[in-house]
Amino acid sequence: MANKLNCLSLYSGADNLGDGIIQAGHKIKLCIEINSDCCKTIKLNHPDTEIINDKVSNYLESLGKFDCVVGGPPCPEFSRAKMTRTFDLCEVNNFNKARQITKSKFHFMENVQDLMKVYKEKNYLINCADYGVPQIRLRRIFTNLQLPKQTHSEFPSLDLFGNEIKKWINVKTALNLSGYDFIQDRKTKYFDEIEFRKYSINRPSHTVITDSRDYYNNKLLDNKQLSILQGFRNDFKFFGGKISVKKQIGNSLPAIISKEFFKTI
Repeated sequence: MANKLNCLSLYSGADNLGDGIIQAGHKIKLCIEINSDCCKTIKLNHPDTEIINDKVSNYLESLGKFDCVVGGPPCPEFSRAKMTRTFDLCEVNNFNKARQITKSKFHFMENVQDLMKVYKEKNYLINCADYGVPQIRLRRIFTNLQLPKQTHSEFPSLDLFGNEIKKWINVKTALNLSGYDFIQDRKTKYFDEIEFRKYSINRPSHTVITDSRDYYNNKLLDNKQLSILQGFRNDFKFFGGKISVKKQIGNSLPAIISKEFFKTI
């Protein structure tokens, strides 16, 4: 592998994105994250990383040189789940300023798929299930890194070079479930109307969100199970109460995605 990269992580959240970069052999030198619980989660898992608990905008002008800038600016303003989204690019622009100030050679920014409607830099739309995550999760990756080879598919096959593409990992396998063949997804709609949707445990999970309310065998999936569906490693530690941890999980990028991208360097 080439020399280890020193990376700056912005809008880090629980920094599962950074965890994947570390697994690929590089270093997260500094994280800037406004949520204090997230900062304490990062410290539990990456004790050697410097962490600033504050707004990214407050530290832009004081940033030094980094090989790479990574992160996931807040996505609600671009998300289809928000009816009044504004497509405000303020935080995305801060990410770009950090790239310029740090003179970074590489960048990696993840977000929801519709960001590309107002932000036209080179990007890839990926399904995390195609890289071994037990979840159907579409993410837009803005980067100058190479797109890694797909490792999994709905239908297992061989690629053009004869390499095996494995079958998607399903919920049943990921969570070691037995019994019922479906999970109920509980949603609250307008006027407090409750809707239950079912999805098969023989497929990857639907997208894990910050307030996921999924039931299996009449029991709510716990945060440990949700973290597995979101691609956290088994020994990853979280700081905070149940609601805080669930938000940290739902806002994360599965580590395998950043790991696969940074293995291409």
